[in-house]
Amino acid sequence: MVNSVSYKKNDFYLFIIFAIPYMIPSGLLYISGFFSVLASIKFIFFPFLILFCMNNGKARISKFMFSVILFMLTLLIITIYKNGDVTAAIKQFIDYLYPIFWMEHILDNYERPMLRLILQYFGLLCVANVLIAVILPEGIARSGTNIIYLLGLDNKISFTYIPIFALSLMYIEKFCNKDRKLLFYIISIIVFTASNVLVWAVGGLMGFSLMLMLWFANFYMSKLHTLRKLINFRSCIIAVAIVCYLVVFSKIFQKGILADFIVNVLHKTVSFSSRTVLWEQAITKVKKSLYIGYGLTKTTLFDFAFFNRNGILKGFSSHNGYLRLLLEGGIVLLVMYFNMLFSVTRGKIKECSEHKEVQALIFGTAGFLLACIFEAEYCSAYFLMLLTAIHYYLNKKI
Repeated sequence: MVNSVSYKKNDFYLFIIFAIPYMIPSGLLYISGFFSVLASIKFIFFPFLILFCMNNGKARISKFMFSVILFMLTLLIITIYKNGDVTAAIKQFIDYLYPIFWMEHILDNYERPMLRLILQYFGLLCVANVLIAVILPEGIARSGTNIIYLLGLDNKISFTYIPIFALSLMYIEKFCNKDRKLLFYIISIIVFTASNVLVWAVGGLMGFSLMLMLWFANFYMSKLHTLRKLINFRSCIIAVAIVCYLVVFSKIFQKGILADFIVNVLHKTVSFSSRTVLWEQAITKVKKSLYIGYGLTKTTLFDFAFFNRNGILKGFSSHNGYLRLLLEGGIVLLVMYFNMLFSVTRGKIKECSEHKEVQALIFGTAGFLLACIFEAEYCSAYFLMLLTAIHYYLNKKI
């Protein structure tokens, strides 16, 4: 028994070490090469992580993991066919599988202590990020026109804190005593809201706001079971897809009350800080290779420009994650991406409305996907951890 407990304890510490590459605040990667090297150690850790999981009989291929592998194989094949950056595609393959294997193992073996440790750590990082944003409005560094804070580029911080906030709500709902839940909810909301408001990035702001609205509404709809059933994983994805179409392909946000809201409340232009210019260029390029895109290359991602008083500014991304998907792999890759998302709850849609823990994660997914409309991102390690948790809980007794 002592040896078993000791082994379990050593196992726990080993998985803390395995988590290190994803625990480095993104902002530090911009100020020192040391942190970039430390983050890259995941490529050395990866085979050991797989071997360890296999040795413990936990390296199973779930529906969700299989769909992720299918998505990445599709991107890799397209990249090879289009003479793209194969090394980058392989690295991204590892980047996607690593957090899934890690998350599944910790949920199986030491869910509560590991989640508590990781969430406390990120909670402290968020507090530090808020303090830095207050004390150093210009951040710890700059990348072009973007400000860099502790948690990363101002426009991309949301891709870290939205999944982490969702996991925090899930943890509070699942593990905290009723007497302390409200206090922890208030603290979490204040910290993450402050970080979001101080950065004031349109994508993160809208994604985080959507997540909060859905979460608050969930409490008021506790007795309206039929209505709660409508707000599930699938309906959230469909709703975000509709919003993406309206924002990117129609002119609905450029006039009337919606335009007033963007200008007077969000303090942004109706072009979403010139994003519409980049979207139009990206759409034009997508049409030239609609079905399989261009593969994974730097020129594919940073091939756009816009005009200002100083002339033409080049080297910008599409500033839309779904257009980026179409650029990298066309309609084929976009279909594989949504197959990956839908595989999370496949056959378990009814169960989504039965557990508040899972709903908190689903609302985080909706917020993340909405934020992707305004930045050239469609995934992150933390988002994959969130999706892994949803799939895990829906297929296990909570």
